[in-house]
Amino acid sequence: MEALRGRSIIRDQHGTPTVDLTIDVTGGSITGFSGVGKDRETYDEKLELPAATYWGPLIFIVVKNFDQNASGGRVVFRTVAPTPRPRVVDLELVRDGHTSVTSPGGTLDVELLSLRPTINWLVDPIVRRIAPRTQFFIQPGSPPALARYEGPRNYMGQEIRLE
Repeated sequence: MEALRGRSIIRDQHGTPTVDLTIDVTGGSITGFSGVGKDRETYDEKLELPAATYWGPLIFIVVKNFDQNASGGRVVFRTVAPTPRPRVVDLELVRDGHTSVTSPGGTLDVELLSLRPTINWLVDPIVRRIAPRTQFFIQPGSPPALARYEGPRNYMGQEIRLE
């Protein structure tokens, strides 16, 4: 499955959109706005967005299909991140071993996948020290199931944990 086009909207606590981006992978463009009031910036950017471009919740497609697409225990893909203006970055999802997750129903054996930015071999270690930690705890099966997510909720660094 590949994303062809879509929209990413972030709203404030009152429901007002603070970011509204339309992403057209096949047409190679990002349009929309970020900010509120006099701080609002509009975007109409042409750029190369390869078929392996995912954003927001679509990253779960990469997680779900990790085993089918991994090479050497990792998958590299492009994402559009509203941070608060749109940024196109490459991320890698890597297999980080096995662990267990305790839930109300018992203990689950899970595979740990970590998501991290990848720019180039020289700056990656520095970026990874300041980038928020993002981990997916996946219960193997067909289809695999998300047992836990730990990572950022938004570009402002708010962390969440979903179980």
